[in-house]
This record gives sequence, C-alpha cells and structure tokens, in this order.
Amino acid sequence: NKIDLPNLNLDNISRQMQDTFGFTKKEILFVSAKTGQHVIQLIEAVIDRLPRRPVMIKPRSRL
Repeated sequence: NKIDLPNLNLDNISRQMQDTFGFTKKEILFVSAKTGQHVIQLIEAVIDRLPRRPVMIKPRSRL
C-alpha cells in the first residue's frame, strides 16, 4: 500500500518483508489505493488464495 509516495524504495521494502515475514517476492503485491494501481491484481490474488470447495450438484428430478 502507498506505493504512490515519493522517494519510496520498493526494493528495500520488499527485502524487509521477506526478511521479517518470510514472504517470497512473488507473494508481495505493491498496491496504491489512492491511484488504483495494481488493485485488480490484488483482488485476483485474494481470489486465487481462497480455498476452493467442490461443488456438488444433485438434480431434483431425472433429466
């Protein structure tokens, strides 16, 4: 968040997050709510990480 701030060193922030929390570079998403930059990618990443449950369809009558 706040990647729109001036003088921001994203590489340094990425390294700190990797060192502190054990994230991989691929797991870190840089998003700006102010400009909307990468918001769609964030939503897609959240959806991709949600557990999927199998869908069971049982027709009520014969086809």
